[in-house]
Amino acid sequence: MEYEPHPEDGVREMMVVVDTSALIALLEPRDQYHEAAVEALKLLLIEGATLVVPHSIITEFYDNLVSEYGKRRAVQKVEKLEQSQVISIIFETVDELNLARELFMKYDDVDVSLTDCIVFAIMERRRLKRVFTFDSHFWIRELEVVP
Repeated sequence: MEYEPHPEDGVREMMVVVDTSALIALLEPRDQYHEAAVEALKLLLIEGATLVVPHSIITEFYDNLVSEYGKRRAVQKVEKLEQSQVISIIFETVDELNLARELFMKYDDVDVSLTDCIVFAIMERRRLKRVFTFDSHFWIRELEVVP
């Protein structure tokens, strides 16, 4: 299937996809990567990067927060994120979801989740190259990992 342009295409070089591990590190001072995440965020903002969070990452983020804080605090934290002037939430297309399933099966021998594959698909279809993550499995794609 051929790539369909997205409104973000004009600024895609400055777009950075934010993964769940980065969100957790940013919002949780006790996280082992918290300081690195805060410093990386500062540098990204200085360079004028646009931070985007796929909707599937929000779902995964909720699941992580609920297990740590319960539903009420999880909802409060996600609402705070949704109101952020720094991060934009993007939605997956059907084409991206189909590609994600293909990638999920392709990487059968690698420990990646369907959510990771959705991120891979979004980045491939929208030609995005930078991801803000602390997850090691992003090496399987040719992506620039921040930090």
